[in-house]
Amino acid sequence: WYLLGLIHKHRVITTYALDRIIHTKTAPGIDYITNDIFDPIVYFKNTIGITYHGESPLRVTLFVDNIFVPYLLTLPLHSSQSLIKRTDEGALFQLEVIHNPEFETLILGYAGLISIVGPEELRIHFINKLDQAKKRYKENDYFRESMPE
Repeated sequence: WYLLGLIHKHRVITTYALDRIIHTKTAPGIDYITNDIFDPIVYFKNTIGITYHGESPLRVTLFVDNIFVPYLLTLPLHSSQSLIKRTDEGALFQLEVIHNPEFETLILGYAGLISIVGPEELRIHFINKLDQAKKRYKENDYFRESMPE
């Protein structure tokens, strides 16, 4: 669960995880403002998860392997998801989403089945992430050294 609040000084919406709130106190001289204009459904329309700082959504094109296409057709990654084209190898899907940590985690979690086609900057970003992961597994001897025999 999360608490959404307005940082009054900057007029910015912020998100707080309830399980991380240890203590609260009343701010003297600041009155509670009833929300009569903020619509969280509209605010989070283009997000996967809860991380959003006002960025514009990206039109993301994904290539999905055939084995995973039926899953995405019945359980879309996001409400904006649309099927663009089917091929013998898989399908192209398009989403209108914010590039945030939750989006990255989701796509990287399906890295063996989904690849970013565009935009090109996002594709390069994911290639770099995957290269870092591969390097970490190949070059880090910590795991072998610290494992009991």
